[in-house]
Amino acid sequence: LAGAGWWAQQRQVAPAEVSYTTTYGQTRTVQLPDGSQVTLNAQSTLRYPAAWDRGASAPREVWLDGEGYFSVQHQPDNQRFVVHTTAGLNVEVLGTQFTVYRRHAQARVQLLKGKVLVDFADQARADITMRPGEVVETADDRPANVVHEAAATSRHAVWTGRELVFDSTPLAEVAIRLQDTYGLSVIIENAALNTRKFTGAIPAGDLPLLCQTLEKTLQLKVQRQARKIVISTR
Repeated sequence: LAGAGWWAQQRQVAPAEVSYTTTYGQTRTVQLPDGSQVTLNAQSTLRYPAAWDRGASAPREVWLDGEGYFSVQHQPDNQRFVVHTTAGLNVEVLGTQFTVYRRHAQARVQLLKGKVLVDFADQARADITMRPGEVVETADDRPANVVHEAAATSRHAVWTGRELVFDSTPLAEVAIRLQDTYGLSVIIENAALNTRKFTGAIPAGDLPLLCQTLEKTLQLKVQRQARKIVISTR
């Protein structure tokens, strides 16, 4: 009986799901049970059921909060692979490479290779079949306004190579990227600076170089104060 009680206790503590989380300034590559790989950007979480293999009729499912690059292994039985987000936006694939972003009340999918179906859980928005090089973006406060367009790959996916790449990126968006990557509060003192455009590629681990480059390129003053960066005019 004692042995049976121990066995029952072990069953109770068995995890229902597997979870991986990255901190600020960290990326991590996770290999899924089917051989697919997910590279998580900073401050991101990936979850999937511990009972991963539920037969060919059941999809391979993961849940993402943050940003992830997916390289999905095709299965001989065409088993589906589905990425769920809290935005009510789900991405269904067979075998392909793509990124999914879910932060700041926004969601974005960029397809690099293959074919994916973007499915909206509310059923009020039409499903979208994407081609390589396309991006789909939504915002929680404008759910009906779905952007579906071609986009430069470097704009959204190159963080997997440990670089922060900006291509005519508004300074307001640069600030968000800094917050997501380093966990710093970024303050732009003059609202007129929000639309200034920045282009450049900086190693993700070199924050001082990024600050120096912003100063020189945009003729700004960039100050690091503890856990805060303040951007202002000179």
